[in-house]
Amino acid sequence: MFKQLLITEIDANKKLLIASFVINLMFFFPFGPGSDLSMGEFISLTLVSFWILVVVSAVISGDEKRTRQYTQLPVTSTQIFVASWMMIIVWLCAQISVWLMYGLFFESDFSSYLAAEAISTGLGALILISAFSIGFDLGAFRPAYVRWLYIGTVFALFLLLINMDISLDVEDSIDGFVVFPVGLFFDGTMEMLLSAVFLMGLLVANYLVFRFSDNYLG
Repeated sequence: MFKQLLITEIDANKKLLIASFVINLMFFFPFGPGSDLSMGEFISLTLVSFWILVVVSAVISGDEKRTRQYTQLPVTSTQIFVASWMMIIVWLCAQISVWLMYGLFFESDFSSYLAAEAISTGLGALILISAFSIGFDLGAFRPAYVRWLYIGTVFALFLLLINMDISLDVEDSIDGFVVFPVGLFFDGTMEMLLSAVFLMGLLVANYLVFRFSDNYLG
Protein backbone atom coordinates (compact mmCIF):
# COMPACT_ATOMS: atom_id res chain seq x y z
CA MET A 1 0.00 0.00 0.00
CA PHE A 2 3.00 2.30 0.37
CA LYS A 3 3.26 2.42 -3.42
CA GLN A 4 -0.37 3.54 -3.62
CA LEU A 5 0.37 6.14 -0.97
CA LEU A 6 3.22 7.56 -3.06
CA ILE A 7 0.95 7.66 -6.10
CA THR A 8 -1.64 9.56 -4.05
CA GLU A 9 1.05 12.03 -2.92
CA ILE A 10 2.33 12.64 -6.45
CA ASP A 11 -1.18 12.90 -7.87
CA ALA A 12 -2.11 15.52 -5.29
CA ASN A 13 0.92 17.63 -6.25
CA LYS A 14 1.24 16.98 -9.99
CA LYS A 15 0.02 20.46 -10.95
CA LEU A 16 2.57 22.06 -8.62
CA LEU A 17 5.35 19.86 -10.00
CA ILE A 18 4.43 20.92 -13.54
CA ALA A 19 4.35 24.57 -12.42
CA SER A 20 7.83 24.18 -10.91
CA PHE A 21 9.14 22.69 -14.16
CA VAL A 22 7.67 25.54 -16.21
CA ILE A 23 9.09 28.20 -13.87
CA ASN A 24 12.57 26.70 -14.15
CA LEU A 25 12.32 26.67 -17.93
CA MET A 26 11.21 30.31 -17.92
CA PHE A 27 14.32 31.37 -16.02
CA PHE A 28 16.78 28.85 -17.48
CA PHE A 29 16.60 29.48 -21.20
CA PRO A 30 15.72 33.19 -21.55
CA PHE A 31 18.27 34.27 -18.92
CA GLY A 32 20.94 31.61 -19.31
CA PRO A 33 22.72 31.99 -22.65
CA GLY A 34 24.46 35.33 -22.99
CA SER A 35 22.82 36.92 -19.94
CA ASP A 36 24.37 38.48 -16.84
CA LEU A 37 22.23 36.43 -14.46
CA SER A 38 24.67 34.73 -12.09
CA MET A 39 24.22 31.29 -10.63
CA GLY A 40 23.38 32.80 -7.25
CA GLU A 41 20.68 35.01 -8.75
CA PHE A 42 19.23 32.08 -10.68
CA ILE A 43 19.13 30.02 -7.49
CA SER A 44 17.42 32.80 -5.55
CA LEU A 45 14.71 33.24 -8.18
CA THR A 46 13.87 29.55 -8.48
CA LEU A 47 14.23 28.94 -4.75
CA VAL A 48 11.54 31.52 -3.96
CA SER A 49 9.18 29.80 -6.39
CA PHE A 50 10.02 26.42 -4.81
CA TRP A 51 9.18 27.70 -1.33
CA ILE A 52 5.89 29.17 -2.52
CA LEU A 53 4.86 25.93 -4.23
CA VAL A 54 5.77 23.88 -1.15
CA VAL A 55 3.57 26.13 0.98
CA VAL A 56 0.73 25.64 -1.50
CA SER A 57 1.35 21.89 -1.32
CA ALA A 58 1.02 22.01 2.48
CA VAL A 59 -2.33 23.73 2.11
CA ILE A 60 -3.50 21.17 -0.43
CA SER A 61 -2.49 18.33 1.90
CA GLY A 62 -5.30 19.36 4.21
CA ASP A 63 -7.88 18.92 1.47
CA GLU A 64 -10.84 16.77 2.49
CA LYS A 65 -10.58 14.40 -0.49
CA ARG A 66 -6.90 13.65 0.09
CA THR A 67 -7.48 13.15 3.82
CA ARG A 68 -10.25 10.69 3.02
CA GLN A 69 -7.89 8.78 0.71
CA TYR A 70 -5.32 8.50 3.49
CA THR A 71 -7.84 7.24 6.04
CA GLN A 72 -9.15 4.64 3.59
CA LEU A 73 -5.69 3.20 2.92
CA PRO A 74 -4.23 0.69 5.43
CA VAL A 75 -1.19 2.87 6.14
CA THR A 76 0.48 4.15 9.29
CA SER A 77 1.42 7.68 10.31
CA THR A 78 5.06 6.72 9.71
CA GLN A 79 4.32 5.82 6.09
CA ILE A 80 2.39 9.08 5.63
CA PHE A 81 5.35 11.04 6.98
CA VAL A 82 7.93 9.22 4.86
CA ALA A 83 5.88 9.50 1.66
CA SER A 84 5.32 13.24 2.01
CA TRP A 85 8.98 13.94 2.74
CA MET A 86 10.15 11.62 -0.04
CA MET A 87 8.23 13.70 -2.54
CA ILE A 88 9.66 16.98 -1.22
CA ILE A 89 13.24 15.65 -1.17
CA VAL A 90 13.02 14.24 -4.70
CA TRP A 91 11.45 17.52 -5.84
CA LEU A 92 14.29 19.53 -4.32
CA CYS A 93 16.93 17.15 -5.71
CA ALA A 94 15.52 17.88 -9.17
CA GLN A 95 15.72 21.60 -8.37
CA ILE A 96 19.34 21.31 -7.25
CA SER A 97 20.16 19.45 -10.46
CA VAL A 98 18.80 22.41 -12.44
CA TRP A 99 20.97 24.79 -10.38
CA LEU A 100 24.07 22.72 -11.10
CA MET A 101 23.23 22.54 -14.80
CA TYR A 102 22.84 26.33 -14.92
CA GLY A 103 26.20 26.82 -13.22
CA LEU A 104 27.91 24.28 -15.45
CA PHE A 105 26.57 25.83 -18.67
CA PHE A 106 26.44 29.53 -17.89
CA GLU A 107 28.76 30.29 -14.92
CA SER A 108 32.23 31.08 -16.24
CA ASP A 109 34.00 30.28 -12.96
CA PHE A 110 31.89 27.28 -11.99
CA SER A 111 33.76 25.00 -9.60
CA SER A 112 33.25 22.23 -7.07
CA TYR A 113 33.05 24.94 -4.40
CA LEU A 114 30.05 26.56 -6.12
CA ALA A 115 28.50 23.12 -6.56
CA ALA A 116 28.85 22.49 -2.82
CA GLU A 117 27.30 25.89 -2.11
CA ALA A 118 24.35 25.07 -4.35
CA ILE A 119 23.79 21.76 -2.56
CA SER A 120 24.08 23.52 0.81
CA THR A 121 21.47 26.02 -0.34
CA GLY A 122 19.12 23.14 -1.10
CA LEU A 123 19.79 21.64 2.32
CA GLY A 124 19.11 25.06 3.84
CA ALA A 125 15.76 25.13 2.05
CA LEU A 126 14.89 21.75 3.57
CA ILE A 127 16.01 22.98 7.00
CA LEU A 128 13.62 25.90 6.75
CA ILE A 129 10.78 23.67 5.51
CA SER A 130 11.33 21.13 8.30
CA ALA A 131 11.39 23.89 10.91
CA PHE A 132 8.01 25.17 9.68
CA SER A 133 6.72 21.60 9.44
CA ILE A 134 7.51 20.99 13.10
CA GLY A 135 5.57 24.11 14.08
CA PHE A 136 2.64 23.05 11.91
CA ASP A 137 2.53 19.48 13.27
CA LEU A 138 2.76 20.76 16.85
CA GLY A 139 -0.76 22.11 16.29
CA ALA A 140 -2.06 18.59 17.02
CA PHE A 141 0.45 17.89 19.80
CA ARG A 142 -0.44 17.75 23.47
CA PRO A 143 0.20 19.65 25.69
CA ALA A 144 -0.67 22.64 23.51
CA TYR A 145 1.83 24.99 25.14
CA VAL A 146 4.69 23.06 23.51
CA ARG A 147 3.74 24.56 20.13
CA TRP A 148 3.80 28.11 21.47
CA LEU A 149 7.07 27.44 23.28
CA TYR A 150 8.57 26.25 19.98
CA ILE A 151 7.20 29.22 18.02
CA GLY A 152 8.46 31.63 20.69
CA THR A 153 11.93 30.09 20.60
CA VAL A 154 12.16 30.31 16.80
CA PHE A 155 10.92 33.91 16.88
CA ALA A 156 13.48 34.81 19.57
CA LEU A 157 16.28 33.32 17.46
CA PHE A 158 15.07 35.33 14.47
CA LEU A 159 15.14 38.54 16.51
CA LEU A 160 18.63 37.65 17.71
CA LEU A 161 19.83 37.38 14.12
CA ILE A 162 18.32 40.77 13.32
CA ASN A 163 20.05 42.35 16.32
CA MET A 164 23.34 40.80 15.18
CA ASP A 165 22.84 42.52 11.79
CA ILE A 166 23.10 39.16 10.00
CA SER A 167 21.72 39.38 6.48
CA LEU A 168 20.17 36.42 4.69
CA ASP A 169 19.81 38.21 1.35
CA VAL A 170 21.02 36.88 -1.98
CA GLU A 171 23.75 39.06 -3.45
CA ASP A 172 25.30 39.10 -6.91
CA SER A 173 27.28 35.96 -6.18
CA ILE A 174 26.26 32.64 -4.70
CA ASP A 175 28.79 33.39 -1.97
CA GLY A 176 26.36 36.02 -0.68
CA PHE A 177 23.61 33.49 0.00
CA VAL A 178 23.83 32.47 3.64
CA VAL A 179 22.33 29.07 4.42
CA PHE A 180 20.75 29.47 7.83
CA PRO A 181 22.06 28.50 10.30
CA VAL A 182 25.18 26.53 9.28
CA GLY A 183 26.27 28.99 6.59
CA LEU A 184 26.74 31.66 9.23
CA PHE A 185 29.83 29.84 10.49
CA PHE A 186 31.07 27.51 7.73
CA ASP A 187 31.20 27.32 3.95
CA GLY A 188 32.01 24.86 1.20
CA THR A 189 32.11 21.15 2.00
CA MET A 190 31.91 21.66 5.77
CA GLU A 191 28.75 23.73 5.34
CA MET A 192 27.21 21.01 3.20
CA LEU A 193 28.04 18.19 5.64
CA LEU A 194 26.91 20.04 8.76
CA SER A 195 23.74 21.20 7.01
CA ALA A 196 22.95 17.55 6.24
CA VAL A 197 23.51 16.57 9.89
CA PHE A 198 21.37 19.45 11.15
CA LEU A 199 18.64 18.56 8.67
CA MET A 200 18.59 14.93 9.80
CA GLY A 201 18.14 16.08 13.38
CA LEU A 202 15.18 18.26 12.42
CA LEU A 203 13.59 15.47 10.37
CA VAL A 204 13.84 13.08 13.33
CA ALA A 205 12.26 15.73 15.57
CA ASN A 206 9.54 16.35 12.98
CA TYR A 207 8.82 12.62 12.78
CA LEU A 208 8.50 12.28 16.56
CA VAL A 209 6.15 15.27 16.71
CA PHE A 210 4.03 13.92 13.83
CA ARG A 211 4.06 10.36 15.19
CA PHE A 212 2.88 11.28 18.68
CA SER A 213 0.47 14.06 17.74
CA ASP A 214 -3.29 13.60 17.96
CA ASN A 215 -3.64 13.07 14.21
CA TYR A 216 -6.43 11.17 12.54
CA LEU A 217 -4.26 8.07 12.10
CA GLY A 218 -3.79 7.64 15.83
